[in-house]
Amino acid sequence: KLVRYSQIHGLTKKADETYIVNALMDALGMTEFTFPETTTTIGNSVLCGCESLQKVTFLSHNIETMGTGVFRYCHSLHTITLPEGLTTIPVGTFDECYALETLVIPENVTTIGAAAFEECRGLKSIYISEKITDIADDFSGCYSLTGIWVAEDNAVYCSDEFGVLFNKNKTKIIVFPAGYEGAYVIPDSITSMTSGMFKNSKITSITIYTTNATQLTNLKNAIGTAYEYTVDEAKFSVTINFAEPVTSFVLSHAGSTTAYISGVDVITTK
Repeated sequence: KLVRYSQIHGLTKKADETYIVNALMDALGMTEFTFPETTTTIGNSVLCGCESLQKVTFLSHNIETMGTGVFRYCHSLHTITLPEGLTTIPVGTFDECYALETLVIPENVTTIGAAAFEECRGLKSIYISEKITDIADDFSGCYSLTGIWVAEDNAVYCSDEFGVLFNKNKTKIIVFPAGYEGAYVIPDSITSMTSGMFKNSKITSITIYTTNATQLTNLKNAIGTAYEYTVDEAKFSVTINFAEPVTSFVLSHAGSTTAYISGVDVITTK
């Protein structure tokens, strides 16, 4: 019976055993799972692939470590409160948790691993506390994400009123929320942007500033005929218009292979 799953010690030491049990739990239509009060550590992929799982409860708040991909492919998971003692949200933790719309990150968390929230298509917002100093996830596939909000006293990251994630001195855009709708003006301080940052976003236009006529010409050449745009010669700026949701945003420059907008050569902002 499923209740006995929590009594199997060392289960996650063997991947094949883990996935066999997970497949069994999903086949039985398990919609809820509770980690008992005695739990102190959670191994890799413990609930991975439980597509019917909707709710997870932690009776223990002493859990400081989880393995990778614990809730990966739990497509129906929508309700979970992570344990207060957790310090890291590991790689792939909520990968493809399509139904997850909100999540409170425990205040002791300092690290968010790569693909931790990848393809969380229903996720609407994320709050980054002052303690989080390492974000490896680019929130790819989070199509409903309208903002990433950062505590003002965070020493590594910051965000603007639109929920765009920057480094602290605001010279780099790290994540642009895919659920943001409307026009956006790239801040003057920006010198670089993450590759493919506008991919699958609902943005309708972006305005990019350069510092002189030469850079403005380079930018126009990079855009070429790929996008419609307007130019403000006086401000050395270009506004690129998107007629439909952005599937990719790639600029070519100086005959080189296609290069993602990067703040190097193609774009040097004010």
